[in-house]
Amino acid sequence: MQIAIGTKIEELTARFNMFNQELLTFIQSCDQTKWTKITTAEGWPVCVTARHIVVAHYPVAQWLQMLVEGQPLPPVTMAMVDQMNAQHAQERRGCTQDEVLELLHINHADMVSYLKTLNEDDLEQTGHVTLFDTTMSVGEFVAFVSIDGSINHLESMRAVV
Repeated sequence: MQIAIGTKIEELTARFNMFNQELLTFIQSCDQTKWTKITTAEGWPVCVTARHIVVAHYPVAQWLQMLVEGQPLPPVTMAMVDQMNAQHAQERRGCTQDEVLELLHINHADMVSYLKTLNEDDLEQTGHVTLFDTTMSVGEFVAFVSIDGSINHLESMRAVV
């Protein structure tokens, strides 16, 4: 049985949209006490963890486009990411729900718009991702970083509140 054109992209976009709605609902449900609780997994306040998702896991279109075009990704290592995350956590400890919600709406819309520009062949394009020391397809990258990685952070936030 042949899969219809667009089905994989539609499924990936639907998964991303469903997660986004869960995150949106969670953020809106947090009062100030919940918003400032420290997550066990990340060691960050809920507010920083939520902001991290929308500024680190959502805006990956540039890397995706590089994979689509067969270009090498930047040689980013996990140590570099850990350093950036620590700096982000320090600088954004006081971020507000309004700020995070605004970024969520913008970056979600940008990602969905980008996904709509892809075709089935684009999703299958692969490249080496130094950050994870593996080869991944565009579709795998979206699922792993923007959806599954984000789900792990959301579960961490839910666990503490």
